[in-house]
Amino acid sequence: MYQTNLAQYSIETENVIPTNISSETNIHQYLKYSNLGSLANKTTNLAQFAVLHVGPHKTATTYIQTTASKFMKAFHEDNYDAPRKSSHSKYPIAHPSFASCFIENSKEVTDFVCKSKFLQYGHDVIAARHRNIFISAEAFDRPEVDIQALKQYLSPWEDVRVVVYYRRFYDWLQSYYNQLTKISTYDPDKPFKVFVEKMSDPQWMENMYEQYTTSVVERYKKHFNNVIVVNYHDVSIDEELDVAGNFFCNIVPEAAEMCKYMRMRDKDKTKYVNISKDFLVYEELAKKLHRKGVLHIQNSKDVLKVAKSLERHNEMREDKADLKMKCLPKDVLEDLLERSLRIEKELFPDFFASPNGEAALRSDFENQAKTKLCSIDVKKMLNNLEWQTFFRKTRYSHERETTSKIKRHVPDV
Repeated sequence: MYQTNLAQYSIETENVIPTNISSETNIHQYLKYSNLGSLANKTTNLAQFAVLHVGPHKTATTYIQTTASKFMKAFHEDNYDAPRKSSHSKYPIAHPSFASCFIENSKEVTDFVCKSKFLQYGHDVIAARHRNIFISAEAFDRPEVDIQALKQYLSPWEDVRVVVYYRRFYDWLQSYYNQLTKISTYDPDKPFKVFVEKMSDPQWMENMYEQYTTSVVERYKKHFNNVIVVNYHDVSIDEELDVAGNFFCNIVPEAAEMCKYMRMRDKDKTKYVNISKDFLVYEELAKKLHRKGVLHIQNSKDVLKVAKSLERHNEMREDKADLKMKCLPKDVLEDLLERSLRIEKELFPDFFASPNGEAALRSDFENQAKTKLCSIDVKKMLNNLEWQTFFRKTRYSHERETTSKIKRHVPDV
């Protein structure tokens, strides 16, 4: 098995940062004092590839990253390595702190600051030993990324390949919105708008589009010659492999050992699938009920607990018809569908003409227009006596449990 302790095959590094470079710096300071010039001028008989995976968010990026990290020994045997703090790091895939080095005021944009150790490892260990480099970070989809500086950083590698994934716009938009308001980051004191409300804001739509595939591809093509766009929906590339397997077997060059293991392993295609689409409706509902004072939610764990209770209760009800949905206006839906169709046709004309293309997109959109692209109408829901009873019981139970927890943590006097 390739899932082993990284120390068994790690390579040593001097781990010396030039005195002019602080542990928290930016790419311009790093490039000014690094040994980039000497690295770029070195020649080697080994094929040197730089694979830069830039997302965007919600295109199985995390699954690809964790797969690479979990089976890094196989990847290492293909002469690949990834920026990390040291050769003994347990999680060797590029941290957001690496991508943050290429973003000015990154703390405000990504909540991370640049860690120069990541930058230094890429040059002083990977490039200096003529290894291929694998970089993967969702933050590279941000419009604030200094791509020219990134290109300069990657200059020691002869063949740089930028990989961008494509997911249908309407599907990606809702999924990314859910991540931005996901339970792990939910703050009940911050303003919250359901998806349907956000879609009515043209500026919000354009801001989101800046991080979408087409915008990301356009930005990177201005600086790199080899930008590869991968269709998230095209399973015909290699039907025996899941999304991570296809990435390492068909996108990453000369990764035979990693690919061999991808084909050998038991593929669990649910590993990169997040919470179900239906459950997200209940999660959004829980947040909305808190805003209206119907239920009291203190943190992200409460959101998850309440959402599960709402889902269970609705599944047990005899009549679910009164769970009214508030969906997008017709003109917004038409615009969203037209943009989604146009993007796929431009990016993948042959796939678009296939049965899995336009026809499948229209069918899926029609379904999501009534479900995933909608929000529960809370106002109508609150007028239902059965739901009113459920909310009273839920609130009483939650408050009693909270009081019990407080008592358990209060020391005896």
